Amino acid sequence: MNSPLIETRALKKYYQEKGGEVLKILKGIDLALNPGEALGIQGRSGSGKSTLLHLLGGLDQPTKGEVLFQGQNLAQMEANELNRYRNEQIGFVFQSHHLLGDFSALENVMIPALIQGNNPPEARARAKELLERVGLSERIEHRPGALSGGERQRVAIARALVNRPKLLLCDEPTGSLDVVTGKQVADLLFEVSRDETTSLILVTHSQELAQRLQRQMELRQGVLQLQNESRP
Repeated sequence: MNSPLIETRALKKYYQEKGGEVLKILKGIDLALNPGEALGIQGRSGSGKSTLLHLLGGLDQPTKGEVLFQGQNLAQMEANELNRYRNEQIGFVFQSHHLLGDFSALENVMIPALIQGNNPPEARARAKELLERVGLSERIEHRPGALSGGERQRVAIARALVNRPKLLLCDEPTGSLDVVTGKQVADLLFEVSRDETTSLILVTHSQELAQRLQRQMELRQGVLQLQNESRP
C-alpha cells in the first residue's frame, strides 16, 4: 500500500479577532492523499477551503495539528527547506492568475524554474513546451494585459507545472471565468495534470466541478466530510 503523498492530522486553524473572540476556521482535519490521486473539496465561501490549501502548501502555519508531506512535518522544516518545498514539490493555481504584468507569458512560466536553479535555456525550453501544451504557442511573448482571462489561467497552469511538482493545489481555478471558458480551463487542467502525473487537490464551491474528480469531500463548519466517489 502506498504511503500518503500528503496528509493532515487533527489540523486546526484559529484566528484571534480584535475583540478577543477566537474564530475557529478548521476544527480538526484528517486527510490523506496518495500519489496520483485527484481530490475535489467543496464548500461555501468562507468555509475555510483557501485556508486549508494555504496550510497544505506551506503558506501558513496551523494553530494545532500537523501537515506531513511524504512523512515530513512542514512545521519542522527550516525556512529554506520550506521555500524549496513550495517551489519544487507544490504547484499553485489560484482564482486570480497572479501573473507579473511586466513579463511575457513565457517569462512568467520560466520564473519558478529559474528560482529552482535551472539554467535559462532549460527553463525556457520547459516553459515553451508547457505553453504549447496549453494551446498558447502563438501567445508566448504576450504580456498578461494582452491575454484573455482564460488565456491568463492557461499561463498560470503552465507556471504551476513548470518544475514538475508532485502536488497541484487549485483554489477556485475557474471561479473568475465564464461558464464556457471555465469548462475549457478545467478540461485542460485535468488533462495536463494527468499527463504530468501530478496529484491534485482542487477546492471549489461548484458541485459540478468537484464531481469530475476521483474523490470528493465537503468542508462544512470546519470539518471535512466524505462525499460519494465518482470518476472524472
